[in-house]
Amino acid sequence: METFIVDNIVFYDRDLAMQAEKEWKKVKLLQEKLDEKNMANVAVMYRKAVEGNIFQTPVGMAYLLKLRELLQKNGYEDLAAEKQIACPLQSIQEKQDDPLEEKLQKRDAIWKSRLDVQREKEAGLQQRCRKLKGIVVMLAVLVIALFAISMTGKNPTIINYRSKIVDQYASWEQDLKEREAVVREKEAQLGIAE
Repeated sequence: METFIVDNIVFYDRDLAMQAEKEWKKVKLLQEKLDEKNMANVAVMYRKAVEGNIFQTPVGMAYLLKLRELLQKNGYEDLAAEKQIACPLQSIQEKQDDPLEEKLQKRDAIWKSRLDVQREKEAGLQQRCRKLKGIVVMLAVLVIALFAISMTGKNPTIINYRSKIVDQYASWEQDLKEREAVVREKEAQLGIAE
């Protein structure tokens, strides 16, 4: 949930926070121009602000309450606008309570939907992980089978070509020696000598 802070007051509504920002600027301007020692001017400004509903946010209302306390300390007991200032404060409280509850519900709904989306993604990833594990196992079995075939096969491969060729030449050499022995034997029987 997004929060906004204006004059140390936390707002959960952007529009209300922007309105409070404007009121805060008005308050700063009034503080600069208003002579708080001249109670007559303070009383006039206070009544005009209350009658004109100039301030609608807690920032402005806090300033009006500060002015009312200043007037009461300085003998201005007859503040007929006291009832008028209570209503805006109450309406602001109602405005802030209702949207806050609604916003909390919206926030909870958003988080729940995000959590559901995250769970769906997680389930999809787990399914992909299982598929990938199956593929890896199949590839491992295939590689082992290929090695077994190449090691037991009769044709020379890159793995066993040297031993196959050496064995083949050795068998040829053995055959040649046997044939040569047979030929010498026949030559000896026939009496052909070199």
